Amino acid sequence: MNQSKTHISILLDRSGSMEAIRDDVVGGYNAFLREQQQLPGEVTWSLTQFDLEDPREVIHWFLPLAEVPQLDHATFVPRAGTPFYDALGWNIRTLKGALNRMPNELRPGKVVVAVFSDGHENSSRRFSPRRIARMVEERQGEGWQFTFQGCDLVGIREAIACGIPCESTLAYTANAQGTAAAWNSMSQAISSYRTGLSADLTYRDIDESSSPEPFNSLLN
Repeated sequence: MNQSKTHISILLDRSGSMEAIRDDVVGGYNAFLREQQQLPGEVTWSLTQFDLEDPREVIHWFLPLAEVPQLDHATFVPRAGTPFYDALGWNIRTLKGALNRMPNELRPGKVVVAVFSDGHENSSRRFSPRRIARMVEERQGEGWQFTFQGCDLVGIREAIACGIPCESTLAYTANAQGTAAAWNSMSQAISSYRTGLSADLTYRDIDESSSPEPFNSLLN
């Protein structure tokens, strides 16, 4: 594997309830993208949107980071329900297959799967939390990092049930300030992991002055 190379896979919830923060999601995603593009290092980028009508709408797939365009309102159109399990399960399986087909010297040494959502699971048909938890555990054994952002605490608990570590989940408030802070927190965490300042992707060391409180502290 190429330890100097990173792949970032974004799973973006486009379900109907995201309409209330549509502008904030577009703005926050674009700020996050710009910050990642300013960092050194070889990175490829995937963006997949999910909703009940299509739990695997691929917008970009292994695109070099410098070539990734900003998100716009024509692409991000909220609709339908939230098949979180199906989206995550499909993403893990498909991403693993793509990586397996790469020559070893081109395969990224760091793999990040980041989910941004507002609500909780209500539409999946193929994958269960138990099945996904096994998949996540297997990929974590290979060094993959997972993170989940959500403003619904039920959704956060569902992410944890799927094997995503509690300290890698983040609860945010569904308004302009909260959404922007959530994207900023994710950018901080991924940046620290990409650059080697952190050995894993967690929210333990985020700047609390500009970021929402990690969910694990909300449990205390």
